[in-house]
Amino acid sequence: MDTVRRTTAAHREWASVAAGLHRLRVRPPCPVTGVNDVPIAYYAGCSSAATIGHDANTTPAGIRRTARRLPTATLVAPGGGPPGYASAWTEHRVAGLRVYQAPSPTAGGRQ
Repeated sequence: MDTVRRTTAAHREWASVAAGLHRLRVRPPCPVTGVNDVPIAYYAGCSSAATIGHDANTTPAGIRRTARRLPTATLVAPGGGPPGYASAWTEHRVAGLRVYQAPSPTAGGRQ
């Protein structure tokens, strides 16, 4: 039963973070990077992007370029810091995570 409880809690957390991203206007199409990016991106209807690890599919420069035209967010666990490409982005707290949001592409944000 512990496995079921933990899995259910994880799914609820992912859904909560996804809802928080939507409140921040991070909506499809939207790349999400960082901690638990794959399941949270799925729940949010976004794509996941990673610069390191077994799911690496882009570079920091690629994320910066994409953030100029699409709503983009980076998820950071408590106690962690943002990756360099997100260090100047706006920080928010969403369901226990720190979310760094790129400047809105519609607001003419520059990276």
